[in-house]
Amino acid sequence: MLSSENELDKLLQDDDFIQWVIAPDAQSNNYWYDWEQQDPVRKEILQEAKEIVLAIYKNESAASVLPDKEFTADAWKEIHSRVLLTEKRLTRKLRNAKSCLFYIKMIRVD
Repeated sequence: MLSSENELDKLLQDDDFIQWVIAPDAQSNNYWYDWEQQDPVRKEILQEAKEIVLAIYKNESAASVLPDKEFTADAWKEIHSRVLLTEKRLTRKLRNAKSCLFYIKMIRVD
């Protein structure tokens, strides 16, 4: 019998195992299938190790995912349109303020 904890630790430190979990291919599938068939306990160990690797990989991937070019372009378009809208509003307010000042000056002159 294998020490489950020891085998789990070995799997979690095995680069080939981690690569197989993240990006399996036919060759690695065969290797790890054969590996788990060598001892009845290995199937459970293998499944637990896979779940751990996938959980870590998914968390790290989610944290480091960069937006694609289309997303970035869309985001910049949205930012640009909001900036333009804000500029238009400010320009309109400035024009209104200038008009108000003009009328105030005219009233004082009369």
